[in-house]
Amino acid sequence: MIALVWLTHALNVALLGRVMRTCGMRWASVVLAQVVFGLTAANYETLCWSVQWSAVLSVTFMLLALDAFFSDEPTWRQVGWVASSALSFSRGVLTGPVLALGVVLQGASDPGRQGAGRLRRAAWLVAPSVAVAGLILVLSSGNHHHMGGHWADAAVYGLWYLCANPTHALLAVEPYGWHTVAVLGILKLGLIGWGLMRSSGRVRTLFVMLVAFEVGNAVLLGIGRFHTGLPTTIASRYQYASLLGSMPILGFAFSTLLGAVPVPNAVRGLVAAVILGALGLNLVRDWRPQIEPFTDWRGTQSRRILLEDPDPPRDAVPGIPGLPMDRAKVLIETYRLH
Repeated sequence: MIALVWLTHALNVALLGRVMRTCGMRWASVVLAQVVFGLTAANYETLCWSVQWSAVLSVTFMLLALDAFFSDEPTWRQVGWVASSALSFSRGVLTGPVLALGVVLQGASDPGRQGAGRLRRAAWLVAPSVAVAGLILVLSSGNHHHMGGHWADAAVYGLWYLCANPTHALLAVEPYGWHTVAVLGILKLGLIGWGLMRSSGRVRTLFVMLVAFEVGNAVLLGIGRFHTGLPTTIASRYQYASLLGSMPILGFAFSTLLGAVPVPNAVRGLVAAVILGALGLNLVRDWRPQIEPFTDWRGTQSRRILLEDPDPPRDAVPGIPGLPMDRAKVLIETYRLH
């Protein structure tokens, strides 16, 4: 399962690059986004915990939907990717609205695409997400059934998440207070604003769609996780979507600034290769200190308690408060876990 998560992540890295190139972005932009998104240890909880495969797979289908959208493939194919993303993971319901927003942006930039046809296309793209979101609202339990008096808490949680991530991980800054989060948020907002002002055409449309995806993710996280406290907003499992939303814009900034250096193209390419290579090596070095305590907590300790400890605790399994120990033992025996 862990290997499957990593293979899916590798596919996502390739698809992200494909979408960026389809939109006409330079190779320097693409490679920087791929290096950071693909190698950062900020994703350790997503990539080293098998239950997170659904979240990674949902992003795969979203990137396939974006690729189909910018490649002008048939609407029915885009609808299929939207439905697959929504069915893979709860926050995959954002894929439909994100693509519908892209249709609206295309219509605004090209009057020939305005009218009933554009609205029908947007409606078809949103429909699977609306259907799955309706099922989630009706069939699943969670905070969305108990939001009375908690909307402000959800809004603060979502805003804190949006401002802190992924800047805190990339700059190795721990957001202990609101002032730190505010500074991180200003830096992120400045990058987004600069990227939107300097870009145009498909590149700008992609940026707006990715920002909308990240904002939507913050809203859903605020509703679903506000009760866990603000420190959890920077959890590793929440970095994947944030990195996906921000890295193409950061890559665009890197490429633009590099292009402004008055040196021959060959020298510029060599400088880019050295910077990206050093960045990749530094990101890989961060994995060991991040992953060792996590694997001990999620793997070694749990296995020892469940399979080796002659007198395990009688209450819930550590880290899984809803799973009683006796039920865990039954599942181990039933499925021959080892």
